Amino acid sequence: MLLETLTVIETPALTIPFLTEENLNRLEAVWRMSNDGLSSSEICKIFNDKKVIRKYSDKPYTVKDIGMMRLKYRKRLERSKELTVTVGKWKVEFLKTNRFNKCAIQNIKYLK
Repeated sequence: MLLETLTVIETPALTIPFLTEENLNRLEAVWRMSNDGLSSSEICKIFNDKKVIRKYSDKPYTVKDIGMMRLKYRKRLERSKELTVTVGKWKVEFLKTNRFNKCAIQNIKYLK
């Protein structure tokens, strides 16, 4: 007997861009501080006091930068959790057997 179905798995997680460890650590730090109750301006002040360098610029962080980092990281986390599985109709096919196959199977069992 053969069983056949079409299964479709869709996920946006495959399109999540690669981040270096440094950039990922920075995003996770902002996310943790945000979850601990710090505002974007407080996080901005902490990053600028510690002289954390921005990803593409040597300028100090702004409140808008921190807010956008939080927004983009939240979207990144949501994309990594999305998964859609669709299972189509099943097709069952019974294989035909002939007398020779049955005899061969019986002989194999007999030899054991």
